[in-house]
Amino acid sequence: MNFKDFLDSIDTFLNNEGLFESHYYGYVNNVFIEKELKYPMMVYHTDAINHSILQNSILYLKMNFFVFDKLLTDNSNVLNIQNDLLKKLIKFSRFLKLKHYAENFNLVAISDEAYSEKITGWILDCIVKVDTTNDSCWEEPVLYLSDGITKYYVKDKIIIHCYVEDYTEIEMPNYDYYNGLTEYPVNYIDKKVLRDVKWTGAFNMKNLIKINNNEFYNGKFTGILNLPVCIKIGDSAFYYSKFTGNCNLPVCEYIDYSAFFYSLFNGTINLPVCEYVGDNAFYLSVFTGDFNCPNVQTVGVQSFYYSKFTGDFNLPVCTSIGQYAFYYSVFNGVFNCPNLHTIGQYAFFYSKFNGDFNCPNVQTVGNAAFRYSVFD
Repeated sequence: MNFKDFLDSIDTFLNNEGLFESHYYGYVNNVFIEKELKYPMMVYHTDAINHSILQNSILYLKMNFFVFDKLLTDNSNVLNIQNDLLKKLIKFSRFLKLKHYAENFNLVAISDEAYSEKITGWILDCIVKVDTTNDSCWEEPVLYLSDGITKYYVKDKIIIHCYVEDYTEIEMPNYDYYNGLTEYPVNYIDKKVLRDVKWTGAFNMKNLIKINNNEFYNGKFTGILNLPVCIKIGDSAFYYSKFTGNCNLPVCEYIDYSAFFYSLFNGTINLPVCEYVGDNAFYLSVFTGDFNCPNVQTVGVQSFYYSKFTGDFNLPVCTSIGQYAFYYSVFNGVFNCPNLHTIGQYAFFYSKFNGDFNCPNVQTVGNAAFRYSVFD
């Protein structure tokens, strides 16, 4: 690849994706000599003085990418423009990383009404690699992998694409390690990549660090959920999933809104460091062992709505239980919340307690919090 090939690859990508109405290679001041510019636009250049040095070499170039769009007369669309251009740049930077091994990204906002025009935008700087060697002994590093179902970006250890059509039901491969190769753990999943596929089978992603919002919406997983290094589970992450075993989240600190809505756990749950359980988090789940969450401070609205606990329920530092949190729930063991101060309305409506109820420090009880509850 010579320097012209490099510029052609950028030009081809921008033409195919249609991110900008116009794009130019050159210096910004020279571009603004033209009178009829089309917005949004991109202008890009390199500070390399002599492009001939690229021949038969591997060169790292600093590239500058300027993106602009027009402001309204009163500048009221500044934020909308900047947000839109930023989304375009994120997509473009992904191309640079995949195609040209770009790194060291730096982003700076362009001041309003720059270059004597009513425009605003961003400047993106990065380092790209241009390889013009003919050395057949040089081996191209592995950039990404594919198993025919998904695509994996090696550098960031992330699944970036899914080839399966939306709403197709398919068994999920074992993604503890991509293609079973221990040097390629799956640490992340790009947002919405796996969202609309109806995944079935066991859930094997033991190296996943974070789960995005709506990640496995409508999944139908069976077996246990084991996420030993996951620190956060986003809202609706496993919405309508069907786990039939234990839930092990030993380092998870935060479980967001509706994370396991209708997930139907049927085993023990382990949340030793979790501090927050969001609204609807375990709606309609069944736990057959002890529920022990020693660090949970707040239980959100409807968090365990219609849930069933056959073991002890222990929240030693919890101070607040939200509305409808345990509506229609069944407790067959001890319910222990010694530091609980506030119970929301309808929190235990129609609940049944077959063991001791230990909440000695409750100060506020919401409307109908224990209406129709049964204490045996």
